[in-house]
Amino acid sequence: MVEEYINYFEWIARNLKAISHNPEEKRTRFVTGNIDELLGGLRSKLDTKEPCLILYNFEAGFEEAPDEAKTLNMQAGFAVIQNVKENDFREQDRKSDALFEICADILSKILYDREMHDTGELCPAFISDFDLNTVKAPYIGRLGDNAYGWFVEFDIKSDANSLLKYNPSKWT
Repeated sequence: MVEEYINYFEWIARNLKAISHNPEEKRTRFVTGNIDELLGGLRSKLDTKEPCLILYNFEAGFEEAPDEAKTLNMQAGFAVIQNVKENDFREQDRKSDALFEICADILSKILYDREMHDTGELCPAFISDFDLNTVKAPYIGRLGDNAYGWFVEFDIKSDANSLLKYNPSKWT
C-alpha cells in the first residue's frame, strides 16, 4: 500500500510537465516525508527554483460500524511548492496561482484514474476510493529559504474487513 502510494505520486512528478522530476539529471523535484523531516533538509534535497512535489506520509486509522463492518481511513496529502524572491509579493501571487493550477492538474489525474479504474483499467487500489469531497488545500509557506505553495490533503476510505480478518496460520 505505501509503496503503491509513493510510486503513483513519483510517476506524477516525473510525467507532469510542470514538475518534470528527474533525479538522474540532478533535478530533484519530488520527495516524501512529513513536514518536520523536510524542513531541515529542504534546501539540500529539492531544486525549488521550479515547482516541486512533496508527498506526505499518510496516516491510517480504523473504524468499526455497529454491523461490524471495518473501514481503513487514510489521511494523505501532497504539497506543491516553489521558491519566490524575498519580498516580491507580485511574484508570490503569480506563482501561487500557477502552483494551485498544478495541484488541480494532479487532482484531475487522480479523478481520471478513478474513472479508468471503474472501467477495469489498472491503477493503484487507493484511487478507487478517492473522494474529492474530502480535499482541502491550505496555502503554505515559508518553507526552506523562501518557498511557498499549497498543501493538498484528502481522505481515502476503504474496506478493511479482509485486512483485519484473523488468520490462525500466521500465529504459532
